[in-house]
Amino acid sequence: MQHFGGDVAQDENNTVTSSAPQPSKIDTSKVPLEKVMLEKAQKLVNLAKKATISLEKRQLQQLTAKVALVLDASGSMNRQYKKGRVQEVVNRILPLAVSFDDDQALDCWAFARDPQYLGEIGLNNYDGFIDNAHGGWRKWALGPRINNEAEVMKAVTEFYQKDGLDVPIYVLFISDGGVNDDRGITRVMTEAAKLPIFWQFVGLGGRGYGILKKLDDMTGRVIDNCDFFELDDLDDISEEALYENMLEEFPMWLKEAKQLGIVNSL
Repeated sequence: MQHFGGDVAQDENNTVTSSAPQPSKIDTSKVPLEKVMLEKAQKLVNLAKKATISLEKRQLQQLTAKVALVLDASGSMNRQYKKGRVQEVVNRILPLAVSFDDDQALDCWAFARDPQYLGEIGLNNYDGFIDNAHGGWRKWALGPRINNEAEVMKAVTEFYQKDGLDVPIYVLFISDGGVNDDRGITRVMTEAAKLPIFWQFVGLGGRGYGILKKLDDMTGRVIDNCDFFELDDLDDISEEALYENMLEEFPMWLKEAKQLGIVNSL
């Protein structure tokens, strides 16, 4: 994993020396996102162009981070899966994962009553992932198709704690509402605020988002570690606007989390 911190300089004798950390220094070693897509996933080139604009606007194009996708698979989401909307979410977030992560992949979970880790989504398996992974979305081992957000949030947090938390983590959490266990969600989010994990909740085609809409203003956390926006349908928003919404609060969280020592120097 590539980390960013102190500048590296050479004197006249070509001796390499390190200076104090300079967070504003940009590492230029990453391959441009659009070029990666041209070589490995031409279907995503246009998405990559639009994602790059948002990343550059926020000076995130050289950020190293992990990306996670959490998918509501409760019964009320069936229509979104059948219409291909959930696969479209996969397609749209993958450019961010490719840009941020040196593995060019994201970690994916689905949840109903039970959470299931579906594995990594990368450029070699993103196409048709929803219909193919673990036998397809209808066969995922999630127990009864009811909502249990707190359990999957806990699973995601524990996964990255075991992974080492060496870089920031951006979690895109898709829900169509019907949220249960406000107390459990509040407890998980309060504890997770101490970790380098940012949660971007997206309401998709539903209602009754409950506490997910209120988490952004929840007190009792060391830092505001989440954001929420809702869409009736993915077709209602341009890809440019979607990336703007997805990245609206993440840079502010990064800056504050670094100041508090939650995130290492970028």
